[in-house]
Amino acid sequence: MLVTKRRSNHAISKPIARPQGKQQPARKGAANLFSAVMPDGAWKDRRCFIIGGGPSLVDFDWSRLDGELVIGINRAFEKIDPTIIYSMDARFWGWLEQGKISSESLQKFNDSQAYKVWLDTVNFPFPPDIFTIPCAGVNDFPRSLKDGMGGGCNSGYGAINLAYALGANPIYLLGYDMLGDGHGKQAWWHKGYPAVQRDNVYARFIKYISSVAPILKDAGVRVVNLNPYSGLSCFEFGSMGDIASVSRPLVVCYYTTGTGYEREVVRLKASLKRLGMQSDIEGVPNLGSWQKNTMFKATFIKRMQEKHPGRALLFVDADAEIMRYPALLDNLTDVDVAVHYRDWGARRPLRKPSRELLSGTLYLGATENARRIVEAWVGENRRRPTGVWEQQNLQDVLERVMELPAAYTCIFDQMPEVEEPVILHLQKSREYKREVGL
Repeated sequence: MLVTKRRSNHAISKPIARPQGKQQPARKGAANLFSAVMPDGAWKDRRCFIIGGGPSLVDFDWSRLDGELVIGINRAFEKIDPTIIYSMDARFWGWLEQGKISSESLQKFNDSQAYKVWLDTVNFPFPPDIFTIPCAGVNDFPRSLKDGMGGGCNSGYGAINLAYALGANPIYLLGYDMLGDGHGKQAWWHKGYPAVQRDNVYARFIKYISSVAPILKDAGVRVVNLNPYSGLSCFEFGSMGDIASVSRPLVVCYYTTGTGYEREVVRLKASLKRLGMQSDIEGVPNLGSWQKNTMFKATFIKRMQEKHPGRALLFVDADAEIMRYPALLDNLTDVDVAVHYRDWGARRPLRKPSRELLSGTLYLGATENARRIVEAWVGENRRRPTGVWEQQNLQDVLERVMELPAAYTCIFDQMPEVEEPVILHLQKSREYKREVGL
């Protein structure tokens, strides 16, 4: 298999030794800090899975982690594309780039859409696609990414610290076996690394991780070790079979190519990546006017229903940003459609209904009734292609609706009553109408 290596400004001629003793101080003014793209608490009160390297995962069903927030330590990306690839060992990056792990592993790493994050212990000049977190110290356990992350002499420690800073709760540990191969060496679910330590290294790993268990408990963070035979016993044990599955909607969106919406959708994609939300976003040609482009919404959603049968959909406009995870929409298995109606009351502008459906955020359940509603919406748009907005046509055909809170369709400058928006709409149509044609 031919693999083309990524270009890097920093060639590696030999593996880089990890520092011994005290960790290096955090760099000042370092570029590509993970804290610049991932805010503290971004995963507040959401469950997170951390994948370690233990052999208990040899026969693991990786599909169980579809749609979950996952921090994959070192080689975990070979089995699943996690939300974050995390490591504290610059040698590992060097082994990957040199093909010393395998050409297939390098290809999967290059293709991964995950955040690629390294704890910076040696001031190593990583390439631009690697984010770094300064090392706060071996024994530290900060709650803010801006303060760096603790080293703990192993990536398993740092990954727990990272989940803690992101606000994840509960945190589930997979592959935290902390046991050797029975012959005095380390053991993994994969084939290992060019350098192998003796199994007594796990005692040190356990010591550091156990030291932060009281901190997590006092903070109300539940940590569950999903391997009951693990050598790490400072957290409660559990089973993957005891964790309830969650039905989450797929975020769908389209944007008009060749217009300012190409720039706007970058913000939406970044917010989805931060929150680990699955999506299907497409660029479509300009149909000649803003009205025609918006009328295409119903047709696009119908196409997404056909493309993703059995999956609930969350449509958002391209100029939206997901500010917080929309937890209200999880497990809505008996809901056809969920929208928000704006109640204008005495402030009602001319030609506005007293209650106006806002179609910038739409939840469509994986139901037959939801499909019928969208089909009727497509037909109504065809019957009234001008003079009426597509959202008025939808309002006229809806049969069964769950009304969303205003925070889920918050227009940035018109809804001051919304203190904590979940989905923020920036209304860029005000700027781009002339660009695409009225």
